[in-house]
Amino acid sequence: MRATLLTFALLAGLSACNKQAEPEPSKQELRQEQEAAPLIQQNHQPVGARAMAASPIATAVSKPSPNHRKQVLTNSEAQAPETISEQESAPPKIVIIIDDLGYDLEGSKKLAQLLYPLTLAIIPNSPHAQRAAELAIEAGHELILHIPMEPLNTDKWEDGLNTSMDKTSFDAALKQLLEQHPWVVGVNNHGGSKLTADRERMDWLMQSLADKELFFIDSRTNAASQAANAALAAGLPHSERDVFIDHEISAEAIGQAFVRLRKIARQHGQAIAIGHPHDLTLNALRNELPALEKEGFELHYASEALNINRKQSPELALGTAKTQSLAKPLANPASKPR
Repeated sequence: MRATLLTFALLAGLSACNKQAEPEPSKQELRQEQEAAPLIQQNHQPVGARAMAASPIATAVSKPSPNHRKQVLTNSEAQAPETISEQESAPPKIVIIIDDLGYDLEGSKKLAQLLYPLTLAIIPNSPHAQRAAELAIEAGHELILHIPMEPLNTDKWEDGLNTSMDKTSFDAALKQLLEQHPWVVGVNNHGGSKLTADRERMDWLMQSLADKELFFIDSRTNAASQAANAALAAGLPHSERDVFIDHEISAEAIGQAFVRLRKIARQHGQAIAIGHPHDLTLNALRNELPALEKEGFELHYASEALNINRKQSPELALGTAKTQSLAKPLANPASKPR
Protein backbone atom coordinates (compact mmCIF):
# COMPACT_ATOMS: atom_id res chain seq x y z
CA MET A 1 0.00 0.00 0.00
CA ARG A 2 2.79 2.33 0.96
CA ALA A 3 4.57 1.49 -2.27
CA THR A 4 1.43 2.19 -4.25
CA LEU A 5 0.95 5.61 -2.61
CA LEU A 6 4.58 6.44 -3.16
CA THR A 7 4.30 5.54 -6.85
CA PHE A 8 1.15 7.64 -7.21
CA ALA A 9 2.80 10.64 -5.55
CA LEU A 10 5.85 10.31 -7.76
CA LEU A 11 3.71 10.25 -10.92
CA ALA A 12 1.70 13.27 -9.77
CA GLY A 13 4.91 15.16 -9.09
CA LEU A 14 6.27 14.41 -12.54
CA SER A 15 3.00 15.55 -14.12
CA ALA A 16 3.13 18.81 -12.18
CA CYS A 17 6.72 19.36 -13.26
CA ASN A 18 5.77 18.83 -16.87
CA LYS A 19 2.94 21.36 -16.66
CA GLN A 20 5.23 23.94 -15.07
CA ALA A 21 7.80 23.39 -17.82
CA GLU A 22 5.37 24.06 -20.71
CA PRO A 23 5.26 27.89 -20.50
CA GLU A 24 9.03 28.25 -20.84
CA PRO A 25 9.31 26.84 -24.42
CA SER A 26 6.33 28.96 -25.37
CA LYS A 27 8.14 32.11 -24.23
CA GLN A 28 11.26 31.05 -26.06
CA GLU A 29 9.24 30.41 -29.21
CA LEU A 30 7.66 33.84 -28.87
CA ARG A 31 11.07 35.48 -28.54
CA GLN A 32 12.27 33.61 -31.64
CA GLU A 33 9.24 34.83 -33.58
CA GLN A 34 9.79 38.41 -32.44
CA GLU A 35 13.45 38.23 -33.44
CA ALA A 36 12.64 36.58 -36.78
CA ALA A 37 9.89 38.99 -37.85
CA PRO A 38 12.08 42.09 -38.42
CA LEU A 39 14.60 39.98 -40.31
CA ILE A 40 11.90 38.62 -42.58
CA GLN A 41 10.52 42.09 -43.23
CA GLN A 42 13.97 43.49 -43.87
CA ASN A 43 14.86 40.80 -46.39
CA HIS A 44 11.51 40.76 -48.19
CA GLN A 45 10.06 44.22 -48.57
CA PRO A 46 7.23 44.09 -51.14
CA VAL A 47 8.15 45.58 -54.50
CA GLY A 48 4.57 46.40 -55.50
CA ALA A 49 1.32 44.56 -55.95
CA ARG A 50 2.40 42.85 -59.17
CA ALA A 51 5.65 41.51 -57.70
CA MET A 52 3.84 40.37 -54.56
CA ALA A 53 1.23 38.52 -56.57
CA ALA A 54 3.91 36.82 -58.63
CA SER A 55 6.03 35.67 -55.68
CA PRO A 56 4.73 32.91 -53.38
CA ILE A 57 7.62 33.52 -51.00
CA ALA A 58 6.85 37.21 -50.72
CA THR A 59 3.17 36.45 -50.25
CA ALA A 60 3.92 33.97 -47.49
CA VAL A 61 6.22 36.39 -45.73
CA SER A 62 3.80 39.30 -45.91
CA LYS A 63 1.31 37.45 -43.68
CA PRO A 64 3.28 34.73 -41.87
CA SER A 65 1.42 32.28 -39.65
CA PRO A 66 2.75 32.39 -36.05
CA ASN A 67 3.17 28.61 -36.18
CA HIS A 68 5.40 28.79 -39.24
CA ARG A 69 7.56 31.89 -38.85
CA LYS A 70 10.73 29.88 -38.33
CA GLN A 71 9.88 27.64 -41.28
CA VAL A 72 9.26 30.62 -43.59
CA LEU A 73 12.54 32.22 -42.53
CA THR A 74 14.46 28.99 -43.02
CA ASN A 75 12.87 28.32 -46.41
CA SER A 76 13.44 31.87 -47.66
CA GLU A 77 17.09 31.76 -46.67
CA ALA A 78 17.56 28.32 -48.23
CA GLN A 79 15.83 29.22 -51.50
CA ALA A 80 17.63 32.59 -51.84
CA PRO A 81 14.85 34.29 -53.83
CA GLU A 82 17.03 36.21 -56.27
CA THR A 83 14.03 37.46 -58.24
CA ILE A 84 12.82 39.51 -55.30
CA SER A 85 16.22 40.98 -54.50
CA GLU A 86 16.80 41.74 -58.19
CA GLN A 87 13.47 43.57 -58.40
CA GLU A 88 14.34 45.52 -55.27
CA SER A 89 17.73 46.54 -56.66
CA ALA A 90 16.73 47.17 -60.30
CA PRO A 91 15.71 50.82 -60.80
CA PRO A 92 12.61 51.51 -62.90
CA LYS A 93 13.31 52.46 -66.53
CA ILE A 94 11.77 55.34 -68.45
CA VAL A 95 11.80 55.98 -72.21
CA ILE A 96 10.86 59.45 -73.47
CA ILE A 97 10.04 59.92 -77.16
CA ILE A 98 9.55 63.39 -78.64
CA ASP A 99 7.45 63.39 -81.82
CA ASP A 100 6.85 65.83 -84.67
CA LEU A 101 10.41 67.04 -85.22
CA GLY A 102 11.41 68.58 -88.55
CA TYR A 103 9.03 71.53 -88.81
CA ASP A 104 10.22 73.81 -86.01
CA LEU A 105 14.01 73.87 -85.94
CA GLU A 106 14.02 75.84 -82.69
CA GLY A 107 12.48 72.88 -80.90
CA SER A 108 15.25 70.64 -82.19
CA LYS A 109 17.90 73.11 -81.01
CA LYS A 110 16.39 73.19 -77.53
CA LEU A 111 16.19 69.39 -77.38
CA ALA A 112 19.85 69.19 -78.38
CA GLN A 113 20.68 71.00 -75.13
CA LEU A 114 19.11 68.20 -73.09
CA LEU A 115 22.00 65.79 -72.64
CA TYR A 116 19.91 62.85 -71.51
CA PRO A 117 18.95 59.69 -73.45
CA LEU A 118 15.99 60.73 -75.60
CA THR A 119 14.42 59.13 -78.67
CA LEU A 120 13.41 61.74 -81.25
CA ALA A 121 10.82 61.02 -83.94
CA ILE A 122 11.24 63.05 -87.12
CA ILE A 123 8.45 63.53 -89.65
CA PRO A 124 9.64 62.47 -93.12
CA ASN A 125 9.96 65.13 -95.80
CA SER A 126 9.54 67.92 -93.25
CA PRO A 127 11.49 71.11 -94.07
CA HIS A 128 14.18 70.65 -91.40
CA ALA A 129 14.29 66.86 -91.16
CA GLN A 130 17.97 66.55 -92.09
CA ARG A 131 19.17 69.34 -89.81
CA ALA A 132 16.99 68.09 -86.94
CA ALA A 133 18.61 64.67 -87.36
CA GLU A 134 22.10 66.17 -87.28
CA LEU A 135 21.35 68.11 -84.09
CA ALA A 136 19.91 65.03 -82.45
CA ILE A 137 22.91 62.89 -83.31
CA GLU A 138 25.34 65.53 -82.06
CA ALA A 139 23.47 65.54 -78.73
CA GLY A 140 23.60 61.72 -78.49
CA HIS A 141 19.89 61.16 -79.03
CA GLU A 142 18.31 58.20 -80.81
CA LEU A 143 16.34 58.76 -84.02
CA ILE A 144 13.20 57.11 -85.35
CA LEU A 145 10.92 57.99 -88.26
CA HIS A 146 7.51 59.43 -87.36
CA ILE A 147 5.62 58.13 -90.39
CA PRO A 148 2.27 59.81 -91.17
CA MET A 149 -0.49 57.23 -91.18
CA GLU A 150 -4.13 57.71 -92.03
CA PRO A 151 -6.23 58.99 -89.09
CA LEU A 152 -9.96 58.65 -88.48
CA ASN A 153 -10.85 62.24 -87.80
CA THR A 154 -9.51 64.24 -90.74
CA ASP A 155 -9.24 64.06 -94.52
CA LYS A 156 -6.06 66.14 -94.57
CA TRP A 157 -2.81 64.62 -93.35
CA GLU A 158 0.82 64.53 -94.41
CA ASP A 159 1.73 62.15 -97.20
CA GLY A 160 2.47 58.73 -95.83
CA LEU A 161 0.62 55.44 -95.57
CA ASN A 162 -3.14 54.98 -95.93
CA THR A 163 -5.81 52.29 -96.17
CA SER A 164 -6.56 52.96 -99.86
CA MET A 165 -3.13 51.64 -100.92
CA ASP A 166 -2.70 48.16 -102.31
CA LYS A 167 0.35 46.19 -101.26
CA THR A 168 2.49 47.34 -104.17
CA SER A 169 1.87 51.04 -103.59
CA PHE A 170 2.08 50.59 -99.81
CA ASP A 171 5.49 48.88 -99.99
CA ALA A 172 6.76 51.46 -102.50
CA ALA A 173 5.71 54.40 -100.32
CA LEU A 174 7.31 52.89 -97.21
CA LYS A 175 10.51 52.07 -99.09
CA GLN A 176 10.78 55.64 -100.35
CA LEU A 177 10.27 57.11 -96.87
CA LEU A 178 12.91 54.90 -95.29
CA GLU A 179 15.45 55.42 -98.08
CA GLN A 180 15.10 59.18 -97.78
CA HIS A 181 15.86 58.99 -94.06
CA PRO A 182 18.54 56.30 -93.63
CA TRP A 183 19.58 57.51 -90.15
CA VAL A 184 16.60 56.02 -88.31
CA VAL A 185 16.69 52.88 -86.17
CA GLY A 186 12.93 52.47 -85.79
CA VAL A 187 9.49 53.82 -86.63
CA ASN A 188 6.42 55.12 -84.83
CA ASN A 189 3.08 56.32 -86.13
CA HIS A 190 2.10 59.95 -86.72
CA GLY A 191 -1.68 59.84 -86.41
CA GLY A 192 -2.73 56.46 -87.72
CA SER A 193 -5.91 55.81 -85.76
CA LYS A 194 -7.45 54.38 -88.95
CA LEU A 195 -4.44 52.64 -90.47
CA THR A 196 -3.22 50.96 -87.27
CA ALA A 197 -6.63 49.27 -86.92
CA ASP A 198 -6.21 47.70 -90.38
CA ARG A 199 -4.62 44.31 -89.68
CA GLU A 200 -3.72 43.55 -93.28
CA ARG A 201 -1.76 46.75 -93.76
CA MET A 202 -0.18 46.43 -90.34
CA ASP A 203 1.08 43.01 -91.44
CA TRP A 204 2.61 44.61 -94.54
CA LEU A 205 4.25 47.31 -92.44
CA MET A 206 5.69 45.04 -89.77
CA GLN A 207 7.09 42.54 -92.24
CA SER A 208 8.86 45.32 -94.14
CA LEU A 209 10.30 46.77 -90.92
CA ALA A 210 11.43 43.33 -89.80
CA ASP A 211 13.20 42.81 -93.14
CA LYS A 212 15.05 46.10 -92.57
CA GLU A 213 15.85 45.24 -88.90
CA LEU A 214 14.00 48.25 -87.54
CA PHE A 215 11.58 48.37 -84.60
CA PHE A 216 8.12 49.84 -84.08
CA ILE A 217 6.63 51.89 -81.25
CA ASP A 218 2.84 52.16 -81.34
CA SER A 219 1.66 55.62 -80.29
CA ARG A 220 -1.69 54.00 -79.45
CA THR A 221 -3.93 56.58 -81.08
CA ASN A 222 -6.59 53.90 -81.33
CA ALA A 223 -7.41 51.28 -78.71
CA ALA A 224 -8.28 48.91 -81.56
CA SER A 225 -4.74 49.07 -82.96
CA GLN A 226 -3.51 45.86 -84.59
CA ALA A 227 0.13 46.92 -84.51
CA ALA A 228 1.16 44.64 -81.65
CA ASN A 229 -0.51 41.57 -83.17
CA ALA A 230 1.08 42.22 -86.55
CA ALA A 231 4.51 42.86 -85.01
CA LEU A 232 4.33 39.62 -83.05
CA ALA A 233 3.42 37.71 -86.19
CA ALA A 234 6.38 39.25 -88.04
CA GLY A 235 8.81 38.71 -85.17
CA LEU A 236 9.42 42.45 -85.00
CA PRO A 237 10.70 44.19 -81.83
CA HIS A 238 7.91 46.49 -80.73
CA SER A 239 6.32 48.26 -77.80
CA GLU A 240 3.61 50.82 -77.01
CA ARG A 241 3.15 54.24 -75.52
CA ASP A 242 2.09 54.36 -71.86
CA VAL A 243 1.63 58.11 -71.36
CA PHE A 244 1.14 61.15 -73.58
CA ILE A 245 3.06 63.88 -71.76
CA ASP A 246 1.25 66.78 -73.42
CA HIS A 247 -2.09 65.42 -74.61
CA GLU A 248 -3.36 68.54 -72.85
CA ILE A 249 -0.92 71.42 -73.20
CA SER A 250 -0.82 73.06 -69.78
CA ALA A 251 1.81 73.08 -67.05
CA GLU A 252 -0.55 71.34 -64.63
CA ALA A 253 -1.57 68.58 -67.07
CA ILE A 254 2.04 67.94 -68.09
CA GLY A 255 3.03 67.72 -64.44
CA GLN A 256 0.29 65.16 -63.82
CA ALA A 257 1.46 63.17 -66.84
CA PHE A 258 4.91 62.82 -65.27
CA VAL A 259 3.25 61.65 -62.05
CA ARG A 260 1.48 58.90 -64.02
CA LEU A 261 4.72 58.06 -65.80
CA ARG A 262 6.51 57.51 -62.49
CA LYS A 263 3.68 55.36 -61.18
CA ILE A 264 3.62 53.09 -64.22
CA ALA A 265 7.40 52.73 -64.26
CA ARG A 266 7.42 51.72 -60.59
CA GLN A 267 4.57 49.26 -61.09
CA HIS A 268 5.87 47.57 -64.24
CA GLY A 269 9.62 48.18 -64.19
CA GLN A 270 9.56 50.56 -67.15
CA ALA A 271 7.31 53.03 -68.95
CA ILE A 272 7.26 54.78 -72.32
CA ALA A 273 6.14 58.40 -72.67
CA ILE A 274 5.54 60.43 -75.83
CA GLY A 275 5.62 64.20 -76.00
CA HIS A 276 6.02 66.99 -78.54
CA PRO A 277 8.39 69.98 -78.87
CA HIS A 278 6.02 72.48 -77.25
CA ASP A 279 7.63 75.14 -75.06
CA LEU A 280 5.77 73.88 -71.98
CA THR A 281 6.90 70.32 -72.66
CA LEU A 282 10.51 71.38 -73.14
CA ASN A 283 10.41 73.44 -69.94
CA ALA A 284 9.05 70.44 -68.08
CA LEU A 285 11.77 68.17 -69.48
CA ARG A 286 14.48 70.53 -68.23
CA ASN A 287 13.19 70.00 -64.71
CA GLU A 288 11.90 66.44 -64.91
CA LEU A 289 14.89 64.71 -66.52
CA PRO A 290 17.37 65.51 -63.72
CA ALA A 291 14.63 64.96 -61.15
CA LEU A 292 13.89 61.48 -62.50
CA GLU A 293 17.55 60.49 -62.29
CA LYS A 294 17.83 61.90 -58.80
CA GLU A 295 14.80 59.83 -57.75
CA GLY A 296 16.46 56.65 -58.98
CA PHE A 297 14.83 56.20 -62.39
CA GLU A 298 16.97 55.23 -65.37
CA LEU A 299 16.45 57.01 -68.68
CA HIS A 300 16.80 54.83 -71.78
CA TYR A 301 16.49 54.93 -75.53
CA ALA A 302 13.51 53.15 -77.08
CA SER A 303 15.81 50.49 -78.54
CA GLU A 304 17.03 49.66 -75.03
CA ALA A 305 13.47 49.09 -73.87
CA LEU A 306 13.19 46.52 -76.66
CA ASN A 307 16.47 44.86 -75.68
CA ILE A 308 18.00 45.37 -79.11
CA ASN A 309 21.39 46.68 -80.16
CA ARG A 310 21.29 49.41 -82.79
CA LYS A 311 23.64 51.68 -84.69
CA GLN A 312 22.53 54.78 -86.51
CA SER A 313 23.55 55.07 -90.14
CA PRO A 314 27.23 55.61 -91.05
CA GLU A 315 26.35 59.10 -92.32
CA LEU A 316 25.25 60.13 -88.81
CA ALA A 317 26.86 57.52 -86.60
CA LEU A 318 25.78 57.73 -82.99
CA GLY A 319 27.33 54.41 -82.02
CA THR A 320 25.86 51.36 -80.41
CA ALA A 321 23.59 51.94 -77.45
CA LYS A 322 24.01 49.66 -74.46
CA THR A 323 21.08 47.32 -74.04
CA GLN A 324 19.09 46.23 -71.04
CA SER A 325 16.68 43.34 -70.78
CA LEU A 326 13.43 45.02 -69.81
CA ALA A 327 10.28 42.93 -69.61
CA LYS A 328 7.11 44.87 -68.94
CA PRO A 329 3.44 44.21 -69.48
CA LEU A 330 2.16 47.44 -70.93
CA ALA A 331 -1.17 48.91 -70.00
CA ASN A 332 -2.34 51.64 -72.35
CA PRO A 333 -5.64 53.44 -71.89
CA ALA A 334 -7.50 54.36 -75.03
CA SER A 335 -6.72 57.84 -76.24
CA LYS A 336 -8.50 60.27 -78.50
CA PRO A 337 -8.05 59.04 -82.10
CA ARG A 338 -5.89 61.15 -84.34
